[in-house]
Amino acid sequence: MAAWAPQRLHPNCIIKTQAAFIVEAVRARLRTIPNHLPDPNQPLFAVTVNINYNCRRVVTKRLKMRVNAKKVICEFFLFAHDKQNRREIEEMRHPSLLDRRRAGLAIIDMQEAFRQIIGDFAEIAGRIALMAEVCHLLKIPIIITEQYPKGLGHTVGEIAQHFSEGIDPIEKLSFSACGVQEFNTRLREKHIEQLMICGIEAHICVSQTAHDLLQNGYQIHLLSDAVGARLPHNREVGIDKMIHAGAIISSIETAIFELTQAGTEEFKIIQAKLKVAQ
Repeated sequence: MAAWAPQRLHPNCIIKTQAAFIVEAVRARLRTIPNHLPDPNQPLFAVTVNINYNCRRVVTKRLKMRVNAKKVICEFFLFAHDKQNRREIEEMRHPSLLDRRRAGLAIIDMQEAFRQIIGDFAEIAGRIALMAEVCHLLKIPIIITEQYPKGLGHTVGEIAQHFSEGIDPIEKLSFSACGVQEFNTRLREKHIEQLMICGIEAHICVSQTAHDLLQNGYQIHLLSDAVGARLPHNREVGIDKMIHAGAIISSIETAIFELTQAGTEEFKIIQAKLKVAQ
């Protein structure tokens, strides 16, 4: 079964402005989604994250902005009569910002054989190790790939030490990680919709993986300070190509601050790690 990715409701599904009709259109869309997602008959507020806020964009567009967007959301989700639910709806963030409930991290081919041929390998490995440590703390799933490990070795120790139990690298021979069924399966099993991607080489394995994921509907956050290549020109080409294909340019620190909330205990721990890393 192909990986599900958030999609916009077809405009024909939204003909009338009454909330009851809109809700039924959403439920009809949810019934087409694979079984690992929530029951479409449950209160709709509970599945807002799984429809990626696209409903808000479609509805407001069809209504030609004749009503306030927040009012539309509250009409749209009939379950939002409760003050707490209404507050959470009004605090919906921009869909291009990372949401830890939907996010994952893909570490592409950070193997020992590349250490000697990529000039800034140690710096890249250090940044990825920090990102892996933060994801482990925030319980964000991590997927690691290794290109022909028999010849190129395994993931370097400074990154591998942050793997939690049960994280096994995925061996691959194809340049794109999507060429391995296990990679696609893990994305589905972990309900990942936004994927932070990092590793090497930027213009080959990272680029081809990002392009295939974008084609399959995933939102890609390219950690631009954590990708590398043997030649700087190829790194820049790879980054530009991914951005033009639809990847969201990001960085390790940008991603960390999108995934954490100021004032929390976990943020204080992560902030201390950032200071040490700098």
